[in-house]
Amino acid sequence: MEKDYIEIYTKAYQEEEIHHEKYIKKRVLEYHDYLTFNDNNNSLINELDTKLGENIIFDDAFSKITTIFRTSRFRKGHELKIISIKLLPEFLKIDKGNLKVSFEGYLKELARFKAEEEIQRLFCNNRGSYELMFELNDFSEFAIKGCDGGNGSVLYEKYRKLLYEPKKHNEINKLVAFDRSAKFIGLEKTNHYQIKEEYYEKFLSKEFYGYLIKDFINETKTSYSCFKDVFTEKSVNHSSEIHFFCSTILASLLLSEFKKHVFNKLVMTQIEKKHLKLNKSKPFSANNISQSKKNASESHERKVNKALLFLEEILIKPTISDNKC
Repeated sequence: MEKDYIEIYTKAYQEEEIHHEKYIKKRVLEYHDYLTFNDNNNSLINELDTKLGENIIFDDAFSKITTIFRTSRFRKGHELKIISIKLLPEFLKIDKGNLKVSFEGYLKELARFKAEEEIQRLFCNNRGSYELMFELNDFSEFAIKGCDGGNGSVLYEKYRKLLYEPKKHNEINKLVAFDRSAKFIGLEKTNHYQIKEEYYEKFLSKEFYGYLIKDFINETKTSYSCFKDVFTEKSVNHSSEIHFFCSTILASLLLSEFKKHVFNKLVMTQIEKKHLKLNKSKPFSANNISQSKKNASESHERKVNKALLFLEEILIKPTISDNKC
């Protein structure tokens, strides 16, 4: 009896959908204990993409047949007819000495790849809801296939309200008071650095500090408390400093972009006096900031743009300020 290759493909696809969704949820929960959402999400996506690329369908022996499957277009409802019409004849042309699996085995691997690819696409599309679940540590409604969890969806709004309205705010307000400009009470407005209202909490969050110490700021010489002091307290009230380990060009470009997008006020002439130091503990100057950023490469610009994008995507849960350094 002739094998029903469409049935073989469909069964393998459906089984892998279920398995891959369970695997992703397992990894999200494992990462939850020690990573921020953005690091969690990026680590998982990188892991999944690597796994996709290691599928046997990309071996040299199968590369041509795989390309045919991925690029051919059949009418809706008839897509899988390509299996017997194009894939099987092409498979039979392959030198048997190069074959690691039968056509049925190849077909199952192809189905597995397509199922994983689709589940990962849906996982990325529903990122907004998953981030809220992550912040609440509530994965009771986590699903990928059939989930409508994009920003503005019913699921997204449900979790957004759980995180931000009104019970949550009542609990938070017992710990942290805000003035009308969204500034923490107890943190005086700085003379030289005035962060825009919409970025204030994000900029001062541990998430953003954690991002900056990867590419820009020396963590050993710049604690989180020092980072907040420099950008919130009057100069006379503290002796904290921010030390950059990155190049002058990269640090200058970062500050220039902060001035353009994140701050209402960032006085370059005051930067050179105090608080911001280059990797050799030399202070910045308004002049070297202006000159250095002109020499920025595409690599520098990409790195700074990624930092700004990360800042935009941070979800804020206000917390009590840490101890001073």
